[in-house]
Amino acid sequence: MKLKAISLAGILLLIAAAVCFGAEDTATEGPDAVAVEPVFEFKPVLDGDEVVHDYVIQNKGSVELEVQRVQTG
Repeated sequence: MKLKAISLAGILLLIAAAVCFGAEDTATEGPDAVAVEPVFEFKPVLDGDEVVHDYVIQNKGSVELEVQRVQTG
């Protein structure tokens, strides 16, 4: 039995890029991406089985957070 997991590296990179996108604003303004559940452990699955998990990203900032691309690893 092989395990499958989705890496958060792509999602974290996306969040960092989104935060930097608002860097022109003052320190108190801008998007503030917060992952409600930043880490998720998948249960063991058989090789070839599809696994799905929704990662919820909330914008707690004062400027629109624009998610332009999501990539799994």
